[in-house]
Amino acid sequence: MASIAASSPSSGIDIGTLQNFAYVSRNVPYPLRTEQLSWEHHRLIAKLPEPEQATWIETCISENQSGQRMSTRRLRKSLNLGRVACENDLEPDDSDKGIENHLPFVNRLVVWWKRMQADLFLANATEEQRAAIKRDLEPVISIYNQL
Repeated sequence: MASIAASSPSSGIDIGTLQNFAYVSRNVPYPLRTEQLSWEHHRLIAKLPEPEQATWIETCISENQSGQRMSTRRLRKSLNLGRVACENDLEPDDSDKGIENHLPFVNRLVVWWKRMQADLFLANATEEQRAAIKRDLEPVISIYNQL
């Protein structure tokens, strides 16, 4: 089966990755970018207006230099809060503790199905292949119905 991820013929890099690079390049002006922060830091601030980008880049650098590491997780939380997140802000809410997150599992299933669609599975599958996948997905339907 062919992979869902198309790559650029000239670079061999996944098209989605190239699109993400282009998004950040278009939205974070070159003079603002710094090697002191990761590409992911720049991606997180790309959605902000340029003056706010500059402020957050300076804040990240300042936090890192003071020994208060500005991880991408902390930056994401800080952006959501509109201020620099402290350690307590990074702790999960009591209501979230002890509950396993189902989304990674659902997302994996969705990605698998997109890959199957890209490979034209439905157009090429035999009735036996379709029946086997339907049978394999019955536990998911059971979970859904129990909810």
